[in-house]
Amino acid sequence: MTSVVRDGDVAILRLEEPRANALSRATITALSKALYGLELSDVRAVVLTGKGRVFGAGLDLVEASAFDRPALASFVDAFEALFLQLFAFRVPVVAAVNGHARAGGAVLACCCDLRVLPMHDDAELGLNEVELGLPLPSAALEIARFAVPPQHWTEAIALARRYRPAEALAIGLAHQRADDVVAAAVTRAAAIAALAPAAVQ
Repeated sequence: MTSVVRDGDVAILRLEEPRANALSRATITALSKALYGLELSDVRAVVLTGKGRVFGAGLDLVEASAFDRPALASFVDAFEALFLQLFAFRVPVVAAVNGHARAGGAVLACCCDLRVLPMHDDAELGLNEVELGLPLPSAALEIARFAVPPQHWTEAIALARRYRPAEALAIGLAHQRADDVVAAAVTRAAAIAALAPAAVQ
């Protein structure tokens, strides 16, 4: 579900869910446990990325469709708790957005302090819950509002605009583009890790 590799003071945390890195209950639990373990470690920055051509497809709607109402409510609560855990993480997190980041996958990217997107245009970053007929949970909405520049809130959140990497960079939703997003994100993370941890935090 997840893997962690150390590169000096930086930990690379990779989502490895076979179904487009969708956030199933098991994936949410695995990612939360990995983050908790990193928070107890001596890492000074984290890079979050996905496996394959997708960073994150959002909530696992196939799994969620089988839940009754109480189970679905519990699922959404776990979903929100994961976002808040990542958003409030004690050291900086850089998202190496290796491919599509949609819905909850885009929220995961927005939880991170910096976002590195690919040079190719075969990727989209989009908070497209409204397009799917789903309201954004309150925590996810506030995190999205923090990451998206205010003048773009309506188009990005209410109108479910999907951004190609060049567009995301142009509006300030992304911070860099790179051919190798993981390497670029590690470089960014290492530069932050070299600073005084208490000041950065």
